[in-house]
Amino acid sequence: MDATDDLSAPDDKTVRFRLKRRFPHLPEALAGPGGNVPVIMPERLAQESPFKPVSEIIGSGPYRFLKDEHVSGARAVFARFAEYRPRDGSKVGFTAGPKVAHFDRIEWLTLDPFSAEAALRKGEIDWWENPSRDLVDRVTGDSNITIVSHFATANGIMTFNQLHPPFNNPAIRRALLGAIDQAEAISTIAGADHDNWHDGIGLFGAGTPFATDVGIEVLNGPRDYAKVKRALSEAGYNGERIVVIAPTDVHELGNLTRIGAEQLRRAGMNVDLQEMDFGSVIRRLDRYSDAAARGVVSTGQRLYVHRTVRRFFSRFLKSYWQRRGYKEGWRGVLLALFSGLYPVLTHIKALDLRERANRHV
Repeated sequence: MDATDDLSAPDDKTVRFRLKRRFPHLPEALAGPGGNVPVIMPERLAQESPFKPVSEIIGSGPYRFLKDEHVSGARAVFARFAEYRPRDGSKVGFTAGPKVAHFDRIEWLTLDPFSAEAALRKGEIDWWENPSRDLVDRVTGDSNITIVSHFATANGIMTFNQLHPPFNNPAIRRALLGAIDQAEAISTIAGADHDNWHDGIGLFGAGTPFATDVGIEVLNGPRDYAKVKRALSEAGYNGERIVVIAPTDVHELGNLTRIGAEQLRRAGMNVDLQEMDFGSVIRRLDRYSDAAARGVVSTGQRLYVHRTVRRFFSRFLKSYWQRRGYKEGWRGVLLALFSGLYPVLTHIKALDLRERANRHV
């Protein structure tokens, strides 16, 4: 949204993006395969509070949601929509083309890992999404079960807070490239079988049009942590405390975060690993936005609704699209939402603080 000057609907069938600068990736941003898609909602739903869960699933796809059979946190049921007609004469694709309904009924069940494993072995369920690696290894030898790896299309990214020391120093960030062991990191969530993942990856994923190994030589070969320590010292690192937050209830992100923190420790960084669940992350977001709101009021900054809205979408898209949050499913949506809510909460709290101050004048 940073490239968007105006977003409007000149008629009932047109949405117009007027850009401030060239942004050739707009079609890709709108056509992503994850949850960040331009969903068209009924006006009555779109006008409800953004903090209220959507109360119904409605659309014109090949399946319809059976609301009466929905059990929150346990089961969601969809049935073939008889009125849907797939488009003729085009190729079936992942995000485009006709949507062919192969089943009359689909049930999505929420089970604990061990119940899911038992149900899969007994043939009570047909598909188990995203099991932990240790449980995958337990069912690999079953001839009736096929293992399909999906990690090869997801990029794990270690992101530094470049606004604050020591990571505002580019030399420190460059020195840490020698500490990153991609194979060690990805194997913690995708297992030891190299057929299930790739290392030696640059900015773009393996097999994609822009993928290249130019400039990533530093990521290949054995890790020399003594050399990285010297490079960090020469770059000016003085033992500043590095806070790393690892979610305890998001398995893959937690494992990646912990191994990343360990690699930073080997490089001689003073790492403070803080493990917490999403509830604690929300409370931290509340504290940070409180502090930011006080800063806005104390410095007399002006607040603009359109800028806050733009920052919300910008932060959300950056987390969900640029950082591949959509690869984490609903968890990626939550992380992106938390990121986007930061300026919104700051804006609301700053307005409240000013109103309180004015009442006391």
